Amino acid sequence: MANECAEDTTPPGSPRICTSCSATIDRTEWFPVVAVPEEGYRIYAFCDETCRERWQRETDT
Repeated sequence: MANECAEDTTPPGSPRICTSCSATIDRTEWFPVVAVPEEGYRIYAFCDETCRERWQRETDT
């Protein structure tokens, strides 16, 4: 299986928004993501691990 890289389609200078709570994410700092296979991979970004875990619980139901 080949490694696939997801492309960041967020325009340069645009804020990255948390998938769970819509908070602005500081792109210069580490932030958690989830990669979901959807015609390649779709990357969901989160402001912190709590938001990522909440989103994963909500989408698993």
